[in-house]
Amino acid sequence: MSLKKELPLMAAEKNYEGCLAAMVTLRNPVDAFFDKVMVMTENRKLRDNRLALIKETVDLFSAIADFSQIVVEGEKRESCPR
Repeated sequence: MSLKKELPLMAAEKNYEGCLAAMVTLRNPVDAFFDKVMVMTENRKLRDNRLALIKETVDLFSAIADFSQIVVEGEKRESCPR
């Protein structure tokens, strides 16, 4: 089953530990994407597709938790525009 289908099911069951464990599996692919892909390319169609992929990932994570609210102790929190 894909994470797109799996995460909402786990969230509905309040299996947040499972959600986070599943999300962690995306770290390497997401890191590789930003290391190897030029998102803001001049090719509008390609750029729009890449931005849509990023938005889909953000939306998937946002359905589980508002990660912008995480504050590391001792660090000043700066607002992030949405």
